[in-house]
Amino acid sequence: MKILVPLDGAGPSESILPWARALLGMADARVLLLHVSLVPDLDAVAPEGQPRPAPARCHSYLSEAATRLGAPPDRVETHVLVGPVAPMIERFASEHRAGLVALRTSAREGLAYLLFGSTASEILAGTRVPLLALGPSVPPRTETPTIRRVLVPLDGSEIATAVLPVVTALAKGLGAAVTLFHARSSDGPVASLEAHADRLTAAGVSCEVVTVDGDPAERILDRLRTGGYDLAALATHGLSGLRRLLLGSVAEAVLHGSPCPVVLARPVAETE
Repeated sequence: MKILVPLDGAGPSESILPWARALLGMADARVLLLHVSLVPDLDAVAPEGQPRPAPARCHSYLSEAATRLGAPPDRVETHVLVGPVAPMIERFASEHRAGLVALRTSAREGLAYLLFGSTASEILAGTRVPLLALGPSVPPRTETPTIRRVLVPLDGSEIATAVLPVVTALAKGLGAAVTLFHARSSDGPVASLEAHADRLTAAGVSCEVVTVDGDPAERILDRLRTGGYDLAALATHGLSGLRRLLLGSVAEAVLHGSPCPVVLARPVAETE
């Protein structure tokens, strides 16, 4: 799996690097570090008809980031592009057939916030590639995390199952166990998750099913905070343009409150 990691040159965006390193636990994983410069090197002379390249410091920055990633040289690439951030990331992900885009979604100030507060939602709205998002409640770390348990909230809808293919790939590649989790609100139906659990088990993934009563967002966050999970994964779709992530309001609440990264995936029909 190719894991695209956009970095904006600011420290907060690099908090995704330990998690990218953890994903290299998959035997077929490669990390593609990408920096998108909003402006080219104005002093550079480009061939006629060709755009000016990015400033040299962008390439130096990514080389240093690759060193901090600590991956074997044959499992990491660096790429620099010039242009609008989200569209360039989306195009790069498509052209290089990335299986996952991993980034921090909300740096706290300055340019990093402008790029990676809104950029994450724009990428999710514009591409079919799942997004591994490091939200504001995930504590920073320098050591490589271990991904052994994944919580997958499902509400019984077809939209919710859009996340299962990437969950299966990650769980198999990392040897992680999956919990399919359903929180039933007072007026909602009880979702049957056994068929999904059977398919995961048949694929070689250790899986359990847990059903509870209560508000879905609250119960999901309670489980993540107390259950020892390393990753959450759920489906979402866009509403009100590119700015809001929605599965009801659950995906947005989980992304902002989760103590671990959240994988977000959109149904294929929404990305076509």
